[in-house]
Amino acid sequence: MNLQKSNLNYIIYLGLCGALWLFVVKPMIGEAAFVKHIGWLRKGNFEQSEKFILKAIKYDPGNSQYHVQATQMYIKAGDLRRASEHIDQAIFYHNGDMTMWSVWYLRGNIKSQLRDIEGSKVSYEKSIYYNPEFGPAKKNLESILTFLENAEKMGKEKQ
Repeated sequence: MNLQKSNLNYIIYLGLCGALWLFVVKPMIGEAAFVKHIGWLRKGNFEQSEKFILKAIKYDPGNSQYHVQATQMYIKAGDLRRASEHIDQAIFYHNGDMTMWSVWYLRGNIKSQLRDIEGSKVSYEKSIYYNPEFGPAKKNLESILTFLENAEKMGKEKQ
């Protein structure tokens, strides 16, 4: 009986250690890396900044704010493909720490720069869904719809 009780205690101990690692230690390591990322970003050292934001994401991949920060860093570096990947992750992992209309607007801007018309259209529509009064998203969506309308007219004229 004592052996069974000690095995049960050991299993409980391992479970608590695992939960502590998963829900406390890993996010704290991620937050420490995030703070270092901000420091290097302020100093203008992209290489070190990137290293630490990716470490933060590795330890806390569900933190949508880390993905938004990586998105903004990659936009500044001119790497829109990677910025697009991280903004999509920020939306996927959204945990309530950011306004969705602004994230969808940022995604729309990235998709526009990548010349992904459908992606930018959907993103601006989502931004407006979350904030119907957001003028810049309305303006950008209007521009895209005008572009699509003109492209459709030109296609019909060629036929």
